[in-house]
Amino acid sequence: MRAETSEALMAKGDGFDKQLKAAEALENYLPAEKLEPKNAQLMVRIARQYRHLMSDASDKNEKLRLGRLSLDYAQRAATLAPNDSVPAKQRAGERVVANQTIGGPCAPA
Repeated sequence: MRAETSEALMAKGDGFDKQLKAAEALENYLPAEKLEPKNAQLMVRIARQYRHLMSDASDKNEKLRLGRLSLDYAQRAATLAPNDSVPAKQRAGERVVANQTIGGPCAPA
């Protein structure tokens, strides 16, 4: 049995992402991260899945946990590719979501 490549894992994760199956997408993206820990686009994909899971969570503590994970991966993406607009936009979006969840200055009134 051969181990899957990061590209194959990301492709599978992308398929689940298109079906809005965040948990299943993460089951593929997280092993891909172990193979390519410095892939900024992969960090963006992981951040997006945690954001989707956060949106679906009903427990406030779980929302906070998932929001922090999403923000962490978005920040990692921006650090890895500071001149790439996709990770930067993702990180900015994650901050807004995190602030809304935590009740920060961007939270709706």
